[in-house]
Amino acid sequence: MIRNNYLIPVMLMVCLSSVNSIGQTRIKNEIITELDSIYTQFESTVKAKNRDSHRELYLYDTAPVISIAYTPDGPRDYYSSHINRWSNYFSSLEAPYELKITDKEYFMPANGLALSVATFHGYESGELEGTGLDLFIYIKTSKGWKLAVLHNTVIIASDTTDYSKAPAVEGDLTTIPQKFSNALHNKDRYELAGLFHSYLSPYITYKDSMNMDFNYPRHSVGGFIDRITRIGGELRIDFRNIETEIYDNYIATINLDYTLKINEKTIGTGKHTWILYANADHGWKISTIFSSMN
Repeated sequence: MIRNNYLIPVMLMVCLSSVNSIGQTRIKNEIITELDSIYTQFESTVKAKNRDSHRELYLYDTAPVISIAYTPDGPRDYYSSHINRWSNYFSSLEAPYELKITDKEYFMPANGLALSVATFHGYESGELEGTGLDLFIYIKTSKGWKLAVLHNTVIIASDTTDYSKAPAVEGDLTTIPQKFSNALHNKDRYELAGLFHSYLSPYITYKDSMNMDFNYPRHSVGGFIDRITRIGGELRIDFRNIETEIYDNYIATINLDYTLKINEKTIGTGKHTWILYANADHGWKISTIFSSMN
């Protein structure tokens, strides 16, 4: 799918890798209505610079907000922070600031988890500041759907580079699940951590609905690695039905079914949804994992 942006010379491309992919799992209309309401509140609270109301849209106060910028040398981290800092930023701007979000599409990779992609344009004092593609992840909670992760690509309005042929990213996405499986089997905490952008990245386990008493340290890559590498016995995770999609060249999702075993005894099954983004210096790495539990 190609989205043409008439304001700057760029094509926002979504490359779908599997006919049975996440893009085929459409969401019920009542859920779309609720998620669309979140988008409306997202836009209105940013425009009104209402920091507190904006924060209420999220699962937790330090939910990641990550922007990946197009540059002639490849993708670069443009903004990497969390919702507290992002809301402090836009609410403190002296000039009028507005986000206009269009072309929204919603998908459901697993029960209790939803994903949306959309085109955005950011304006400061009425002047275009940048544009790109948003990828939002939502999780079902006891208080309705909440935003859990925000990613976007961005092209700065002053950048006149033609990105219709964007610089390629080194590394093969399809090899990452096997690397994860090997590192977990070997209980190699350093190899596991190296697959992620940060030890502080979210690793969120959930069922069909999550309580709002969310404990971030437990739901972090660091917390997961500390727990999993202390387990006694032979540890193995098997992945199957692996589906990979790339959005606008530099953001990706990997959806997988998993079986977790200790000493060949199954102790858990479910679905993983991984969010990854690319950087010109180190290629593809995982920014968030959502793990359903059965």
